[in-house]
Amino acid sequence: MSSDGTPFTVQPGRPHPLGATPDPGGAGVNFSLYAGSATGVELLLFDGSGTSQPVQTILLDPNSNRSFLFWHVFVVGLQPGAQYAFRVDGPHDLPEGSASNGSGPLVSGSQVDRFARAPLVVISGNTVQVEVVCSIR
Repeated sequence: MSSDGTPFTVQPGRPHPLGATPDPGGAGVNFSLYAGSATGVELLLFDGSGTSQPVQTILLDPNSNRSFLFWHVFVVGLQPGAQYAFRVDGPHDLPEGSASNGSGPLVSGSQVDRFARAPLVVISGNTVQVEVVCSIR
């Protein structure tokens, strides 16, 4: 949520560049994620207080927020320093390299925001979880 407590508004965004890209004019942040096998993607925004609950969850619409294998959204008013994670839904097949079951901020090796500044993904058995959310710089 924005500093006044209202939810951020979103626009479709652009598929490139990949990662979280702040607008040079300060209008917001464009997010782009390569997730070719995903059937759904949510962007989770955190307030930085250390809570595991997002302050806002943005459901990406495959009709307006997907271009080929890329999911994208522009968050109006979001500024560098914000923390985020992606929740990806789709096939759950670790031997094939996919673990996107939508139950948490889960991503597979091919769906990690590789352009984020500090992602940490832990894979243990059939569990893949993001231990640290990413921060926009």
